[in-house]
Amino acid sequence: MKKAINTIDNGIKKFSLGLSFCASVMILVVMVAVCADVIGRKLFNHPITGIMEIIKMSIPVIAFFMVPWATYQFRHVRSTIIYGRFSIKGRIVIDVIAYGLGALFFFVLAYATWPELVQSIRVGEFEGEGALRIVTWPTRFLIFVSGVVTTWQMVRCLIMSIVDPQEEVPVE
Repeated sequence: MKKAINTIDNGIKKFSLGLSFCASVMILVVMVAVCADVIGRKLFNHPITGIMEIIKMSIPVIAFFMVPWATYQFRHVRSTIIYGRFSIKGRIVIDVIAYGLGALFFFVLAYATWPELVQSIRVGEFEGEGALRIVTWPTRFLIFVSGVVTTWQMVRCLIMSIVDPQEEVPVE
């Protein structure tokens, strides 16, 4: 059983790293697209059609792609000025509560996203008007996948905070 969990965890780790890499590439693409749109607007008085819709659909994907890897690395934003002053038992309690709530949040997010995803596929939902129409189901699907992966990572972090709590926490 432990080997199966380790295999799943390694797969999720690699998948989370891949999502983070994709988010980084998407940030570069969005940055280049925005610059090209601004240059097109200012120099040629001709903006790139659909840039706003593409950016609007990219931002949530970028954010949700980064969360699983940040969770895997225990890199969420935390105020160590107070956290670091707690005893190990106090930090374990705080971690269990935080990761438990995080797991619940991302599970509910994935659960709530599923019907919307199915509905957007069924009706062919799209964003944008005129020349560029972008289907919404890929964004909804990626948020669903990220929610599932982050739920796994939150449960993993919860267990790790009990099994192997950090001895030292830098106090800022």
